Amino acid sequence: MAYTGMTQWESITCQNQEPHEHRTFEIEVDLSERHGYLNFAPIPERLWLPRFKMEVWDWTVAAEASEPVEGQWCPARCAISETIAEHGIWEPPETLTLLNLFEAARLSGEQWDFIDVGAQLGWFSMLAGQCGLIPICWEADQEVSDILQRNLDRSAEFYAIRLERIGRDSTGFWDPSPHPAIMKIDIEGAEPAAIKVYHASFEQGLIKAALIETTPRFGVDVYAMADQMINEYGMVAHILPHILDHLDASYEPYDQIADLEATTSPERIVEAAEAGNQINVLYRQPDVPTVV
Repeated sequence: MAYTGMTQWESITCQNQEPHEHRTFEIEVDLSERHGYLNFAPIPERLWLPRFKMEVWDWTVAAEASEPVEGQWCPARCAISETIAEHGIWEPPETLTLLNLFEAARLSGEQWDFIDVGAQLGWFSMLAGQCGLIPICWEADQEVSDILQRNLDRSAEFYAIRLERIGRDSTGFWDPSPHPAIMKIDIEGAEPAAIKVYHASFEQGLIKAALIETTPRFGVDVYAMADQMINEYGMVAHILPHILDHLDASYEPYDQIADLEATTSPERIVEAAEAGNQINVLYRQPDVPTVV
């Protein structure tokens, strides 16, 4: 059963002026295989899911049509599609972290939601759906949302898609779900606005963990966001390794959240964000297990 919310913002559509086709194709994902990020540890056997198929953009069509113009958005010129097709996985540290949380949710015996703000084609939501969580997705682009819906039809019995762009001026609130929830936010600098939209759920402790892209380059006040998550909502922060850390010989692969650096210092989040330019931070309630 699926439902789609009403758009409250102007839709984001392809802005490329050169005519080109937006094509898709189907790939099969097998998390038991060794993925293409050779210095990252493979997904451990305890977290393997059944093979699944997903629809991705044929990024080569848009790429061959014309060179990308700065500031012009084309959903089909898609690094996510290319990466999953070429490497078999998207964002290994984030995938591994969320799979651990999804497994903990499954083992709890309760019904959980997965709130995916900036869902794109639904990589993380598909994983959540296969683990029995209900994906609640925010996606601003109509074309992308159509593919997201088809992908979720493959992997989730129940889901919701809200076709809406969360921006810095967003004032509405999503009604809190009665279920505990895991959240992912990746919306190019509007992450604090998404936290604001879900303030009631955070305040009530319904969101048990939130994986948030954190970067100062979009003008985000990293300290204020970290301080809110840690000191207002009572969460512990875990800093995920930067995608380039796997090139460093000192990088030590991990397979559970307990292996990640933990902190309750907003200053440490700022330091890590400025050093890496863009990082992902997991915030979790202290009662959320770090080992499954």
